[in-house]
Amino acid sequence: MSEQPVHPRVSVLIPAFNAGRYIGEAIESVLAQSWTDFELIVVDDGSSDDTAAVCAARARADSRVRLISQQRNRGRPWARNEALRCARGEFVAMLDADDRCMPDRLATQVAFLQAHPTIDVVGSWWHTIDENGQRLPPNRNKQRYLTADAVISYLLFCGIIHNPTVMARTEVLHRHGYDSDFPVAQDYHLWGRMVGSHRFAIIPRPLTEYRVHPTQASSARALEARARRRDIQAAQLDALGMTYDEEDLVYHNLIYSGRKLFEAHAGRPMDREYVRWASRWLPRLVAANQRFRRYPEPAFSRLVARLWGQLCRKASRDDAAGVWREFLACSLSYRLPRAVLADLNDARRMQRYG
Repeated sequence: MSEQPVHPRVSVLIPAFNAGRYIGEAIESVLAQSWTDFELIVVDDGSSDDTAAVCAARARADSRVRLISQQRNRGRPWARNEALRCARGEFVAMLDADDRCMPDRLATQVAFLQAHPTIDVVGSWWHTIDENGQRLPPNRNKQRYLTADAVISYLLFCGIIHNPTVMARTEVLHRHGYDSDFPVAQDYHLWGRMVGSHRFAIIPRPLTEYRVHPTQASSARALEARARRRDIQAAQLDALGMTYDEEDLVYHNLIYSGRKLFEAHAGRPMDREYVRWASRWLPRLVAANQRFRRYPEPAFSRLVARLWGQLCRKASRDDAAGVWREFLACSLSYRLPRAVLADLNDARRMQRYG
């Protein structure tokens, strides 16, 4: 049996609710880490299956595993905060009960945070697996080389930091915590509240395995999550001094989406009219950030230019000539080549983490 460290360097936090089918794999992936100076805190949030029994058996076999049981379900934000309250490590690593860590995850992220003292939260790329644990084809759109300035700029548009990949400085998360008013998208809400006072990074290597299955929370509550992300983005737009109506907020929320998702939530096609709206909205964001300096420049302006180019490309399928005219009339289009070149240079510099 491994001895429980009195002052572990890392606390791994797993909230669990009716996760009996997968929680054993999640725990074993932590116990198999090359970095051994850790404690693993599992919060069983009122499960009605065998989650508690599976975790208790692992805790008896390895004293680094600590099980906290709650009789009634109080939700993932509460479970995460309870685990965070009990964490004794300098760093906390997040993991969901149905996911798995790669063997060098903790060692890689500890080394990164030690080498980058100005970074408070670091995520990573991930592999996607199915309900049986088999790897699925990689989504290259999720595997991008992003500087710390680019990561924080993305937070105005999407929750680019995947919570189950995160390691953070414990004292930083103690100051903020997860908000129980956000039963879904609570991680994106946390990152949004930290913009302006903390820095983030994403290591361009898969360090976790993210399981996709029909019963996971993100699938079951997708519509609610979309609405809460709009709330999160509204708060960030307010901090930029932006004025907007409900249509602006819906459209802004969908800038990072594909055509089908846009049509499902906007109730209209991604077409020239949407491009025309974006040609007015996106330069306003750049101007607002130049006043308030909430997001780092020039990373923010470059990101907006790239999003503009991607949006025009997606919208051009049915009216290429009309979208092309809107593209040429917008000042952002002339910033796009420099933004793309900056992306390529960033990718080359970050290859050493791959």
